[in-house]
Amino acid sequence: MSRRGFTLIELLLAASLFVLAVFSFSYLLKIGASSIASSGDLHHATYALQTKMEETYTTPFNQLGGLDGSTFADGSGEVFVTPVLADLVKIELRFSFDPNKVPAKITTLRSSY
Repeated sequence: MSRRGFTLIELLLAASLFVLAVFSFSYLLKIGASSIASSGDLHHATYALQTKMEETYTTPFNQLGGLDGSTFADGSGEVFVTPVLADLVKIELRFSFDPNKVPAKITTLRSSY
């Protein structure tokens, strides 16, 4: 007796392996797309923080206190200026790109000298 073709069990096994491979690949694509979106948000936050920090470097020292509590990037970012000494202030910039995540922040010290 010659066997031609596949048995039903062989076809079911092959089909289930194929479905498993497709689902695994689709899950990897989903993770990759999520990672790309997250990376884009972080890039945007970093750029906004860097731009605002460069603006604070050009602000005269005696006007830095006026920046405290101000916002930037359409309200997504906040500026905090805290005096440390008479001639030294701490500048902290926070940017919230996702309410469910910790905001990105950058901090520096600025002297009047």
